[in-house]
Amino acid sequence: MHLHCPSVVQRGPLTIAISTGGASPAFAKTIRKELEKAIGPEVGEYLKFVSSLRGKALASISDKKKRERFLKDLASEKTLHRLRTKGMQALKKAAEEQLEKLKTSR
Repeated sequence: MHLHCPSVVQRGPLTIAISTGGASPAFAKTIRKELEKAIGPEVGEYLKFVSSLRGKALASISDKKKRERFLKDLASEKTLHRLRTKGMQALKKAAEEQLEKLKTSR
């Protein structure tokens, strides 16, 4: 029987568990440290923001295709890149402006 002790990265609501299936817990820790460098605390902050924005989008964007596109855009690689390069405030502003446009369009 193998005892699995995952190495865990937490960033707000995001949880990533790394396990080597008992082969090398030390290597799982090494990978965890790499992920901690790659995924900063801004990701947790962004996910908290997205959670509240998602609720607003579900309630206010009546067109299903537009709503799905908006929500997918919030989770895209492009958005992650913007978060890292432009920062949280710029991303929040752009997302809120886009939501307002979609709320008013029919």
